[in-house]
Amino acid sequence: MLTRALLRDQEYDTMKLMINQLSNLSKSKIFIIFEIVFITGIFLAKYINIEQTNLYFVLFLILLLVIVVVFFRSKSIWILGICGIIFFSGLIYYNYYQQKITPKDIQTDKIIEAQILVYDEPDEREFKTKLKVIIQKVISGDENLTGQKILIDVGKYPQYKYGDLLKIRGKLEQPKIYDDFDYKAYLSRYQIFFIIHNTDVELISKNKGSIIKKFIYSIKDQASENIKKTLSEPASALLNGLLLGLRRGIPQDLIDAFNATGTSHIIAISGLHVAILVRYYQIFTKKWPKNLVFILGILGLAFYSIITGLRTSVIRASCLAGSFLLARQLGRKGSIVNILIFIAFLMVLQNPLILHNDIGFQLSFLAVLGIVYLSPIFNQIFAKCIKFTPRILREILSATLAAQLATLPIILANFGRISILSPLTNLLILLVVPIVIPSGFLMLGLSFINLTLAKIVGYFVWLLLKYIIIIVELFATIKISLFKIDFNSWQFILIYYLLMIIILVYLYKKYKLMQKYIYK
Repeated sequence: MLTRALLRDQEYDTMKLMINQLSNLSKSKIFIIFEIVFITGIFLAKYINIEQTNLYFVLFLILLLVIVVVFFRSKSIWILGICGIIFFSGLIYYNYYQQKITPKDIQTDKIIEAQILVYDEPDEREFKTKLKVIIQKVISGDENLTGQKILIDVGKYPQYKYGDLLKIRGKLEQPKIYDDFDYKAYLSRYQIFFIIHNTDVELISKNKGSIIKKFIYSIKDQASENIKKTLSEPASALLNGLLLGLRRGIPQDLIDAFNATGTSHIIAISGLHVAILVRYYQIFTKKWPKNLVFILGILGLAFYSIITGLRTSVIRASCLAGSFLLARQLGRKGSIVNILIFIAFLMVLQNPLILHNDIGFQLSFLAVLGIVYLSPIFNQIFAKCIKFTPRILREILSATLAAQLATLPIILANFGRISILSPLTNLLILLVVPIVIPSGFLMLGLSFINLTLAKIVGYFVWLLLKYIIIIVELFATIKISLFKIDFNSWQFILIYYLLMIIILVYLYKKYKLMQKYIYK
């Protein structure tokens, strides 16, 4: 009995301590907590049937209002009450958004004929092209389709572009859910719920889209052409994939080699690339005036977004990676995480589906967090183990490994096929990726000024890309190393990050690691 009483007292003291800590939080920290709680509500909404919890939500709100009225002077109770309201608001907002964008009463598996507009850049594949289109007029079929976005497959030739007005005919279908890939959820983040395969197409007119968007796509096409003029194949195609996200020119056997070696994430443009680039930029500009670094960095991110065609994934990645620059500008250690969470909050508020269905958002967010919290550990290890290397090289390697380790579960969950030798292959490639990306951008920038100068840098870039190709093709020939594991489970991801947090807390307490070098 005495033991139980002591345990109860300890639990009471712990709870009292936690409540006192809540009372001492600053307004900015309270706001960050509210943002995290809202994002958590959005995340868990996918697993909770809100229709069954409506009654509980109302009762919970009434209870919270009573608690707030009775304990109005208690800041801790006020914070907890608001957190509860925000959490349930996140649940309801996710379901409201999903119901709002999901079309109703539209029949599929029927032939339709419609007039459509190509509203995005064509996705060119080896034997076909995918077009994101919006239905402007239904000629034959369900009238409710007017205004709906759909994805259509057309032949590789003739080529269609953004702003083309077309007349199409085909069978309307819903995206399928495969064993290892939820294609329906993937497209829903773009508000696309229907597809048409083997579409009959007739061109009506051209140049019906935005002039600004058309100009931006022309810059991207020019950048791609400059890379092709500077480098030979398949190096130029690989660099187009690394920098611009264009995979159309990469030979299928090389893509298969990347898939077989578990390195296909390297040629999938994501926030991982952008976060690493911004970290390199910070390292190289440590002694520059802060205002100059901030302005040039923001302009650089804007330029990168433009040459990649203002892809939503790149814009999000640029916003998240730009938190590095803003944190340095503000000169506050804790600001980078606060800014990162705030940007993520705004993105989730704009489209809650990205939290589950957008791998680009996930990689961007996790890559930045990895560089913030894991880089100091790697930097300290390398400072002791490889003292002979230049400090700048150690910091670049630290940032690269930190970003890779932080995003590993998401990469494994989405690229489940791995190789026994995959860690070694990734390591060998990662030795040059931190050099390929910035040098590739240097070459691309020079190509707009002077093609001869670009080709001089291009020789060096070509050697690095050739090295990557040789490594990937070499390890892809070891067929016995290939196997498939189902990493796409929330249990695996949760355990991975819980273990990482525990290890990080231990190391930070033991070695008193700091994050100062990020803000220098």
